[in-house]
Amino acid sequence: MGATGLPIGLWFKVERVLNYLFDTAVYERANTVMSLGVHRLLRNIVLSSVAGRVLDVGCGDGVYVPQLVRTAEEVICIDPIATKNMHNYANFHRVVATAECIPFRAKSFDFAIAMFSFRDFMDKALGIFNMRKASRKGVFILDLFAVNRFLLPAVVLYFGYIAPILGFIVSGGHRGRWELLIPTLQLMPRADFFSKLGGKVLIKKGLGLVAVIYIPSEAR
Repeated sequence: MGATGLPIGLWFKVERVLNYLFDTAVYERANTVMSLGVHRLLRNIVLSSVAGRVLDVGCGDGVYVPQLVRTAEEVICIDPIATKNMHNYANFHRVVATAECIPFRAKSFDFAIAMFSFRDFMDKALGIFNMRKASRKGVFILDLFAVNRFLLPAVVLYFGYIAPILGFIVSGGHRGRWELLIPTLQLMPRADFFSKLGGKVLIKKGLGLVAVIYIPSEAR
């Protein structure tokens, strides 16, 4: 399976849902329970691997930004959602934009990262291209990835039924539209797809479903 972006109709649905989850401060709480805390473990691996000027593509409500700004020289976050739940830091700036249209010059950053936002790209190939172009050293991608067809029933069961119930309960009855996880996951590549770009899988969890990918920037 290759890297396929979201159709425009699905993209708008996902962005509306994320906007609601960020503004109601539900997103992080629900994801912690649904992932059994794995998302925080892998996120910390990425955050501890970057330094200098960092481009964060899709930071959402910025729950991890306080940790990132402590180690990075400067952090620029781009996200299509201008959520209200964000704090100001001296070395942090937020720009409303998407991965498909990164408004910065080539090699403006040391690293570019995308943590659980890659699956929502409208054009994954263009998003990767832009992130590599903007970074001098490399790109980190942390996300859910498509698994082999033998595990598909288990993935559909968990993310189609169990995870939405857990998200609903832990969020105090907020309707999170977690069922959109399945159609976005189905458009994701296998983690080993990135080897074609010179990338490598740093770590896998959950039967290989959640992974941290590192793609070095092309030498220019």
